[in-house]
Amino acid sequence: MPKEFLRYFVSSGLAFVVDYLTLYSAVQLLGWHYLVGAAMGFSFGIVCIYFLSTCWIFEARRCSDPRREFFIFIMIGLLGLLLNVIVMFLGTDIFGVHYLWTKLWSVAVVFFFNFGMRKYILFRK
Repeated sequence: MPKEFLRYFVSSGLAFVVDYLTLYSAVQLLGWHYLVGAAMGFSFGIVCIYFLSTCWIFEARRCSDPRREFFIFIMIGLLGLLLNVIVMFLGTDIFGVHYLWTKLWSVAVVFFFNFGMRKYILFRK
């Protein structure tokens, strides 16, 4: 599991870059609301992490049907997205912290949630 955790950490870093740049671009360049940009960035990041999870990160897979596996992966991701939005809303709208800083806080919370849930539900023997 330490090897998988390290791989997930590295891959999450890549997915975070995709997520963060999408958020920044949506808000700063397109003028979208930060929560819409956050949802879009999170969605792009989840596709990235799914591909890496199935090809490189995890060694065992519990689900033999790729469509079912992807559905469950997305459902876990949607729970992570909900956590992401809650943390960002609280940090930005309630506590007045810049949305790019609250995104960093949300990454820490969602990272551990997603890894734990995906490892336990989808990628263990």
